[in-house]
Amino acid sequence: MPATTGASKSGEPAESHGRAVNPFAADEHALIIAAGRVFLPSGRELPLKEPVDSVERLAEVLHQALDPSRKRKMLRPKGVTPQVWIVGIDACERLGWLPPEPDGWADLPDLQRRVALAESLTALLSKTLWPFTDHGWELRADPGPRILLTRGRAMVDLVLEPFAWIAQGSDKGNILGDLDQADADPDGEDADTNDSVDDGTAETAGAETDPTSTALPDDDIAAAAELGRRLAAAVQHLGVLPSESAGRTGASIADIIWKDRQKAGRGLVISEPGGLPEDMEYPPGPEDDLEPPLEYTRRPTLISAEDLTADEAGVVPITHLVEMDQTASYLGSCSINLGYGAPVHMSGDAAVAAVRKAWNAPKTVPLPFGLYRANLPAGQELSTPEWMPLPHPHMRADRRVSTWVTSVSVEWLCKPVADGGAGLGLDDLEIEQAWLWPSQGRALDAWTKTLREARAHFVTSGDLAMEAMVKAIYQQYIGRMKNPDMWRSKFKMHHHQPVWRAAIMATTRWRARAQAQRVYDEFGLKPLQTIVDAHIYAIGPGLDAQLPDLAAIVAPDMRNRLGQLRRKRAVPVDQAGYEQLCVDILGGTRPQDVARALAKVFKGAS
Repeated sequence: MPATTGASKSGEPAESHGRAVNPFAADEHALIIAAGRVFLPSGRELPLKEPVDSVERLAEVLHQALDPSRKRKMLRPKGVTPQVWIVGIDACERLGWLPPEPDGWADLPDLQRRVALAESLTALLSKTLWPFTDHGWELRADPGPRILLTRGRAMVDLVLEPFAWIAQGSDKGNILGDLDQADADPDGEDADTNDSVDDGTAETAGAETDPTSTALPDDDIAAAAELGRRLAAAVQHLGVLPSESAGRTGASIADIIWKDRQKAGRGLVISEPGGLPEDMEYPPGPEDDLEPPLEYTRRPTLISAEDLTADEAGVVPITHLVEMDQTASYLGSCSINLGYGAPVHMSGDAAVAAVRKAWNAPKTVPLPFGLYRANLPAGQELSTPEWMPLPHPHMRADRRVSTWVTSVSVEWLCKPVADGGAGLGLDDLEIEQAWLWPSQGRALDAWTKTLREARAHFVTSGDLAMEAMVKAIYQQYIGRMKNPDMWRSKFKMHHHQPVWRAAIMATTRWRARAQAQRVYDEFGLKPLQTIVDAHIYAIGPGLDAQLPDLAAIVAPDMRNRLGQLRRKRAVPVDQAGYEQLCVDILGGTRPQDVARALAKVFKGAS
């Protein structure tokens, strides 16, 4: 391996692409095989009498790495099972692990293509793994892009890098970076398309694809070096090896924290799932989601270029489109109080009394965490700004709606309109019943701290691949809290926490609303579009000089905080661009037409 990605001759940590790395962090937890050679993640090559050019030779390597007779094994778990990565088509070909392409494979849609190739790979592997059984290994599941082997108490996870895209689809948060072999699936992994949570940047009008690919290099040895660097970075800054998905990696990080607390005998430990009560009426309301994300597009009032007077000729009413969003929005919402234990059913009067008790306490006390069945007023009865969406996605303009909301929304619905709330009184919610958790605490505080510090390091050092991985970890972990099928193992069931997910999403949504209100109060700007945490603004003459101030809505020392509003970018709009914007918006009748028009402007500037 090149010395730039491994240990330096002096033994000091080397740097890769200008990023400081502790190259030795993963050396006791993973091996990398490329071009018949075996490397530690640090770049050190292990001496071999013969290259790894057969399954028999690979089985011998594993036997040496996990020899039960050795007092200290070469490979040990780190959050997950020790890993042996097979990097490159050449390495797989040496092992006889290149499956034939199914008939018509290239013409299939992405999902069917992955399924067909996975079946072909499994069939091939099933016939070639006998050398492992000769060394006492057993298969824990059908072999595929990952082959999980056990022998006594020892376990190892073989990962076939060239075929990782079969399982991961378009998951760009994987340790391998952009998996370009797969056709892009705009909704993400098929398993939980509707459950994924993100910062909103992928769905806003101003979204764009990052031109810098995070894929591994084409050269196998260079790819092995970069993979080793990323494995070391994961172990060093996240405390775990990457799991089969970013969401599972997030679960591993949480489990290590909770197990350490359990051993120490102090700190909040989560060991039970927090699924919705069986007696709870579901779906929660008009939409099959407790706390949907914020999605709103406003049709602006535009002066057609043809209607400008002679004195106004050459004047462009819009000089810039500005996109503002939150810094790591959902991660910034994870340190809130979250409920645990068996939820208790309460009548409406009892629930209201519990809320009032919290509000009237001499010291600040959080509202009882849980779900409240409220009757939300019709939107037309509220005194909220006309340019804002209704305060809660379950609300309807012309009628009251009976729905479940989290304690986060109860609190925000009763906050003043000037603060981003709905300005309602508790009695206005007409709470009928509630399911409240007996205990609450900051269950994800240490988890958030780990990811926040890792993210800060990767952002500062310009490590795009690891920054993307951190983002995918919190997006997928939060998103998959909703689906029990993601956590079927008895060792993972406690990660099924749909009400946590709802509370985190509600916190992000309400914060975005409060931020939009603050921008309006200080600059008089109304968002044309809001998706999750991002706002699109049109800036006209006079305000364009204040663009730098949009990045300084709060004190400078708070700008790097998670969830903090930031100015992501500003795109100039010239006269031709404005005329096209008028044509596209005035020629349409639906919010989608406005969204497409805004997207065209951002795309043209990229």
